[in-house]
Amino acid sequence: MWGSDWPVLNLNGSCTAWHATARRLTSHFEKAEQDAIFGANARAFYRL
Repeated sequence: MWGSDWPVLNLNGSCTAWHATARRLTSHFEKAEQDAIFGANARAFYRL
């Protein structure tokens, strides 16, 4: 499950930049795995 420490990360970057970096770091995963990391796991955990 992806997350950030916003707003603290704004002291040395931005949420947009961190999200883009996380996407690059996980780009070798299959699409379903990326979808899980960036949303599906949170939806399942929080029963949304």
